[in-house]
Amino acid sequence: MRKLLFFLFIYVQCPNATVASHMDKELFLEITKAGDSREQKLLAIYLKGLLHGLESANIALLEHEGSKLYCNPQTVALSADWLEENLLDYIVKYPSIPNSISIGVLSYYVLTEKFPCPKTAHF
Repeated sequence: MRKLLFFLFIYVQCPNATVASHMDKELFLEITKAGDSREQKLLAIYLKGLLHGLESANIALLEHEGSKLYCNPQTVALSADWLEENLLDYIVKYPSIPNSISIGVLSYYVLTEKFPCPKTAHF
């Protein structure tokens, strides 16, 4: 089930599947650096939607597989502003990320890196 959710997530973020709604790294950086107020508001809505989608996938995965994509933060409130700031930090940390990669995929990696779940031994 976890693999199915992951591939569904990738498929939804694929530019060929959702050309009109795809935001890649290049567009994200363009809006964060030089976007007007309308573009900034749309970016915030887009990022909030990503957070809600990843949270829903996290809950579904926990219910069906007993594991999570990431562990819920105890001291941080996830918001569009938080995600934007952390995406920018992630892009600086990993400069070789292609410009065409989906911000949805990068958001997944930001959350899993910032809030990893403790590893459990399976015997």
